[in-house]
Amino acid sequence: MSAEVNTEISITGTPDEITAMLGVLRMYETEKYEQYQSTRRCAYISGVRITGSESKQYLKDMTDEEIRRAASEYKNLLVEASGPYGYYSTLEEVGLFEDMAEAAPMAGFSGSSEGYITGASVALNGELRKGLLHISHYYEAEEEWEEGYIEEIEKRVPYSRFIKLFQINMDEFDEDDYKDFIANIINEKYFPEMKYKRFKKYCRESKVDNERYEAAIEILKTKGVVDFDTYRSLTEDERWDPERIYDPVAKKYIEK
Repeated sequence: MSAEVNTEISITGTPDEITAMLGVLRMYETEKYEQYQSTRRCAYISGVRITGSESKQYLKDMTDEEIRRAASEYKNLLVEASGPYGYYSTLEEVGLFEDMAEAAPMAGFSGSSEGYITGASVALNGELRKGLLHISHYYEAEEEWEEGYIEEIEKRVPYSRFIKLFQINMDEFDEDDYKDFIANIINEKYFPEMKYKRFKKYCRESKVDNERYEAAIEILKTKGVVDFDTYRSLTEDERWDPERIYDPVAKKYIEK
């Protein structure tokens, strides 16, 4: 599986708590990486960087004493890392946030991992507060995003309305052609406001002239038609799974 995921965590606590959480992060960068190299059965992170005030250091280059000093000097640290990489199907399986919470149950952190794994957009948020870890997650296959977008456009501008707006003969352009048209313009970031010539590239069957094309586009906009990237940003919140709560002392998720 290929992954393009980044992790960012803001941590707070006593010097001992911060040191313990940084120890977990270092373990995921070093020991977990070595484990993955031999077994291919775990996840790991890389390039872990910590920022206190204005300084930024790579965790793997720091000695134990330097880590303790940073934990003592700063009550708040920002951690950035590449990954998780390695073996997992969803980010929920990685276990980084749970291990950090177990290392310092009464500390605090707010973290997120987000990006892309093979064929899907993924994100995982974790927040440790008042002794409990709150986890929320989403996984959305790219094809599901695209199918949802096609359905959304068809709902806002049905096939019969589209062919009338753009003067298309239904004998030359059926409902499957309409679905294909929407799928083909997914990568058009300026849709629905793309130029007339670009529209004709995707829909040669249209007999609409430039003036009427502009009027038709205005109607699409009033119907709430947006480009694919905007659609994703507007509907992203709806795709999160319900929040789960983990007890780091009992080392188990709490049944609601």
